[in-house]
Amino acid sequence: GLLGEPSSSASSERAGATASLRVAIARLSRCATASEVRAALQRVLREMEVCDGAALATCRSALDAAVPDARQVSGRPSSKPQAWTRENRAFFVSILVHFYKGDRLTTLPREVVCGAVLSYCEVPSLAALASVSRGLRATADSDATWRAPYDRHFGTSKAGIRYDFGASLKESYHQRIRDPTCGDRVEVAWQGRFRLEGLEVYRGLAWWAAEVAEKRADD
Repeated sequence: GLLGEPSSSASSERAGATASLRVAIARLSRCATASEVRAALQRVLREMEVCDGAALATCRSALDAAVPDARQVSGRPSSKPQAWTRENRAFFVSILVHFYKGDRLTTLPREVVCGAVLSYCEVPSLAALASVSRGLRATADSDATWRAPYDRHFGTSKAGIRYDFGASLKESYHQRIRDPTCGDRVEVAWQGRFRLEGLEVYRGLAWWAAEVAEKRADD
């Protein structure tokens, strides 16, 4: 009987820790503001710090489901997507990365990867990431990932422009780089001789930042 008591006690403690963590995770789905999400995440972090590996593994799917998709249907019983600011999503990612090992990107919810990780990447970094695996390529090429670089380059007000019906945001980005529209900022290169403000003559390749004011159809 005495030999079984420690094991029984440990099982009871594990069950209690798991239950407390599930309660903390459940609170995430009832948050309506960014500050409430932040406080709920801090509680989740405290509960995870006292859980063992088995408890953490048991609650992993619940954690993934706690982050709302911004495209979800309104009225669905979950926290408001706008309460999950970029900072809150980044905090959530840091928690998962700390407690769960392995492939630390592919194991995260796609909405979190796109919104809190890849949105900070520049275009060359996305191209490099897409070459790692099929799973990461699908994520790196998605519209959710390309929204941020598209907005940074062209501006949010023009982010809805598409060149071809059904084109992805990545395709539209590259198409628009090759064929800018009115209002786009471009760099113009010119090879030759130039007289600078100090009356010095410069020979070679020069660059100017300009804005497209008008486009004419080819004759």
